[in-house]
Amino acid sequence: MRTARRRIALDGLFDRSPIPAAAVAQVRRQMAAPGRHYHGLDHLAELWTCHRRLSRGTIFRTRRMERLIAGAIIFHDAVLSPRRCDNEAASVRLWQRYARSGGRLPRQAIARVAAAIDGTGGHATGQVGAGSGDAVILWVLDLDLASIGATACQFRRNSSALRAEFGFRSAAEWKDRTLGFLGALANRPQIFHSPRMAAAFERAARANIAGEFRRAKAKAPPDKPR
Repeated sequence: MRTARRRIALDGLFDRSPIPAAAVAQVRRQMAAPGRHYHGLDHLAELWTCHRRLSRGTIFRTRRMERLIAGAIIFHDAVLSPRRCDNEAASVRLWQRYARSGGRLPRQAIARVAAAIDGTGGHATGQVGAGSGDAVILWVLDLDLASIGATACQFRRNSSALRAEFGFRSAAEWKDRTLGFLGALANRPQIFHSPRMAAAFERAARANIAGEFRRAKAKAPPDKPR
């Protein structure tokens, strides 16, 4: 994402934040840390841009809804340690700490954002968060998966950036984890929960997933003769 467009998107996102400005500044610094090749500020800007483009005329554009969505976007990857398996849970705790310290958000709103953040860790199953039927949670889950439905070139760039974040994994392990995740998405009747998101990204997402499997198959060593 170009610098000027990213700055405008991030300013709009952080302006909607429901937590104090000092906390927002701290999270913004965290998201700009070295090593965040994919899960960084560009990712947040892309999610907010996607939200603003596709939410026109929906309940998600009300001020109250946008504050919740902004909170979920800002915090859903706030904690990132590639060797940990509880990044989403740690991000939830960070969100709750900052949201409660401000004293301005009702408990139900804090809980909805927490559930959305937690749900981004369960995309492969489609169960975490999605089972609640909460429109805000489902919208955030779709936003986080929108990159799967990017152009083929952007999808491959995103894949390379993700691989750089998890450079400690072997090539075989990375391949197995990636194909396992993408295969789980492909096996869902519909990847995206919202009709708007499905219309925008479903076809491209399935094409990108199929392309990833084709490339993996082409790189696979031939079977040994029996």
